[in-house]
Amino acid sequence: MPETSPIYYDPAVVPSPFVLDSVAGARDISVLLQCLCCCPAFTKQVLRHQEYMKKSRVGKSILNFVTRYINRSLDYPKDIRRFPSIILTNLMKDARQEDPDSDNHTDRSEQPETLADTLLLILSTIALASHDEATPMADVFTHRYNITCACAKCGGVTSSVGEYAYLINIDSLEQRPTTVEAFSDTIMHSVYTVSAADHYCESCKEPCDGIAQSVLTRSPEIIMYTFDIYNTSTPRECKNYYFPDRIICSVLDSCTQLEYRIVAQVEHFGADNGGHYITRTLHDGIVFCFDGGDSPSCGRFEPTEDTYMVIYHIVQP
Repeated sequence: MPETSPIYYDPAVVPSPFVLDSVAGARDISVLLQCLCCCPAFTKQVLRHQEYMKKSRVGKSILNFVTRYINRSLDYPKDIRRFPSIILTNLMKDARQEDPDSDNHTDRSEQPETLADTLLLILSTIALASHDEATPMADVFTHRYNITCACAKCGGVTSSVGEYAYLINIDSLEQRPTTVEAFSDTIMHSVYTVSAADHYCESCKEPCDGIAQSVLTRSPEIIMYTFDIYNTSTPRECKNYYFPDRIICSVLDSCTQLEYRIVAQVEHFGADNGGHYITRTLHDGIVFCFDGGDSPSCGRFEPTEDTYMVIYHIVQP
């Protein structure tokens, strides 16, 4: 659970759905804005930390977008449609400032290849510009885990990493969850093999496979979960992965259960550095579907073979 009081989901502060311009290069940002503005934890955190956001160009442009979106200021919605391109331009300017010797940050090949990578780049760019240990925007996404590793041969514990932070859950499961409980369990803890090439056991005096276990110690307000649809070794029609409309988590040494509800789903068609998105977002109990048109249609959340990301928000217990 967040160290401070969490920002719970409140449908009253999620304004009506909106359409953004999806020009080449800024599509990922358009999709992220549509999804994240359904998350009060994101919009409230932006407005709470305005001075922090203003320390970078990209942070300031996101602040301007959220302010206009929440307050319906100026010529809404026309005024906000252009913001994905503005945010992308400022993101590239900030990147160029971080690396002044590079002159090709505006090249598509230099931009993130996936939606998750785009979010990570935005959050890291904002954090770097602040020159501060506090990272309020990343905090709403940050999970922390205790990770230990044991030798698969003798069973002895070989290392304890302590707390390790993740911003986004990346699906890499061999066995698919099919229930709320099983899906929630994949977020709370995991067990995976560490190759002998990367693991040495002092007791066995030789390289051995290791068994690593991670246990959740901090759960954020927003849980982002991505599916491995870009793995070409498995046909997409075999990737109609299950996800529930809610998840229930608890952290290490706590009996408190945290409940989350789904607020957004993103489908992606095509290669990871291009293609087409369909976005579904929750507004006042209604799911709206954005498919490139000038207005969204009503839809629903459901697993599909092209689902790349689902987003959950903590709700009031």
